Amino acid sequence: MIDLTMKTSVVAALRQGDMKRATELALEALKNGQQDALYLNLRAQLLEVHGRDREAMADLEAAHALAPRDTGVLEALGLLRLRLMQVTGARDAFQRMVEVAPDYAHAHFCLGLAHAALGDAERAMACFKRADAMEPGRSQTLSRIASQAAVRGEWDEARRYASLALERNPRDSDAKFVIASADLDEGKTAAVVDQLRPIAADPALPPAERAAASSYIGDALDAEGDTDGAFEAYANAGSLFVEAYTPQFANRQSAYELIANLRTEFGAAANTPLGAATAGPTNGEAGHTFLIGFPRSGTTLLEAILSSNPRVVTTEERDHLGEASSLLEGPGVIAKFARITETDAARFRRAYWESVASSGANVAGRVFLDKLPLNTMKLPLIRRLFPNAKIVFAVRDPRDVVFSCFRRRFGMNPSMFELLTLESAARFYIAVMELFDIYTQRLALNVHQVRYEDLVKDLEGETRRICAVMGIDWNEEMRNFAVTARVAATPSGLQVKKGLYETGAGQWKNYDRHLAPVLPALAPWVQRWGYDKTA
Repeated sequence: MIDLTMKTSVVAALRQGDMKRATELALEALKNGQQDALYLNLRAQLLEVHGRDREAMADLEAAHALAPRDTGVLEALGLLRLRLMQVTGARDAFQRMVEVAPDYAHAHFCLGLAHAALGDAERAMACFKRADAMEPGRSQTLSRIASQAAVRGEWDEARRYASLALERNPRDSDAKFVIASADLDEGKTAAVVDQLRPIAADPALPPAERAAASSYIGDALDAEGDTDGAFEAYANAGSLFVEAYTPQFANRQSAYELIANLRTEFGAAANTPLGAATAGPTNGEAGHTFLIGFPRSGTTLLEAILSSNPRVVTTEERDHLGEASSLLEGPGVIAKFARITETDAARFRRAYWESVASSGANVAGRVFLDKLPLNTMKLPLIRRLFPNAKIVFAVRDPRDVVFSCFRRRFGMNPSMFELLTLESAARFYIAVMELFDIYTQRLALNVHQVRYEDLVKDLEGETRRICAVMGIDWNEEMRNFAVTARVAATPSGLQVKKGLYETGAGQWKNYDRHLAPVLPALAPWVQRWGYDKTA
C-alpha cells in the first residue's frame, strides 16, 4: 500500500525543484517496501549519476511494468537505452511515449533522437519538425533539424535552421558544427577554423564538444594541405573523445576484448560445431546477402550501387541480429552454439526479420542486402542462422582504412570507441582481420571479396561479378547510383552522392610520416590484400 502522504511530499518537492529532497523521500519509501513507479524512477536517476547503469535499468524496467503509460518513466527508460546503445529499445520506448502523449512535443523530439541514432534521417527529421511545430523556437530542436538536413546534404535548409538555433542560443555547438559542415562543403576552410578554435580550446566545455570542434578543424586544415596541423587536430580530437567516453565504456567488455576472446575460442578449436542449419528462404525473400568488412572499407559505396538495382532492398546500417549477438559474448562461445536448438534458431530468425520489417524494408520476392561492416565479427552467427546467405567482403588498402577511421566522426559504441586513436584503430583492424581469417578457415565460408580500388576503376565489371554471386541480373540503373542512392547516415553517406572518385585511394600517403608508428603492424595485411607495400 502506497503512503499517500509520502507520495504527496515527493511530488511537492519535485514541483519546488528540490530533486535532492524528492530523491531522499523516494529512497526512504522504497526502503519501507513501497514499490511505486515515481520512486523507482528517482532512484534510477541517482544510480545513473553514480555509474550503476545496470541497477538503474532494472529500476526503470520495474517502474515501466508498474506504470506502462507513465511518460516520465518512458522518457527515462528510452534515454538510458539510448545512452547504452540499445537503440531499438529506445525507439520503442519513445514510440510508446508518443502514443500515450501525442500532443507532447518532447515525446516527438525524443523519438527523433532514436531515429537519428538508427540512421533514419527521414523519420528523424519528421519527428523533430513535428516537435518544432508543437513547441516552436526551441534551439535544441532547431539544431537537430539542421543536423538531419546536413546528413542529407540539404545545406541551405541546414544553414537556415542552424542560424535560427543560434539566434535562440548563441552557444549551441551542434548548430555551429552544422554550419562548419556546410562551410567545409563550400570550401570555406578558414571560416571553420576561426569559428571552432575557441570551442576546441575552451577547457570549461565538455570534452566531447571540444573533440568535435577539433575534428572539424582537422578536416579544414586537411583541405588546405596542412597535414601537420590536421593530424595534430585529429589526434587532439581522439584524446578528447577518449576522455569523454571512457566512463561509459570502462566497466564493460571492450570490443577488442570480445574479438580477442573469439579469436582464442575459434582459433583453438579443432572443429566448430555450429549446430544444424536450416536451408531455404525464411521470410519470403528471393535472396539474402551480408555485406561486411571494416568501417571505411567501401561498404557504403557498395550498398548504394547494389541497392540501385530494383531487385535489391536494404535498410539503414543497423544491427538486425540483435539479441542473438549475445551468443558471441563471454566464455564458452562454441559450446553455446552447440546448444542452440532449432526452436532457438527459429526465434532468432524471426526477431531478425521483424527488425528488418520495422526498418521499412519489404523483402518479399527481393534480395535483402544486410550491410553492417562489423558483422564480420558475427560470421558464426550468420552461418548458423542463415546458412544459404551470400557473404560479400569489402577490402580497401588497410592504411587508408585505419587513417580514415581515425580521422572520421562516428556515432559512439564499443567498436567505434576502438577507433579514437591511431594505435587502437590499427590494433582493432588487425584483430578483426585475424578473426575473419580464422572464421574462413574454421567455418568453410563462401566469401566473395571485392576491393574498393577495383570497384572505383571498373564499376560495371566488379558489380556484375557481385550480382552473379547474389543471383541477380546487372541493371543499368546501378551505373547511375549516385543519382538514386539515399544518403546513409554514416561518414561515407554524402561522399556516395558525389559518385565514384579515385582520390579516395591512397589518402594515407599524405600522412605517411604520421602513420609511421602503425605501418609495420599493418604491413602484413597490406600484402595480404594485394597492395604495394612501397606505394
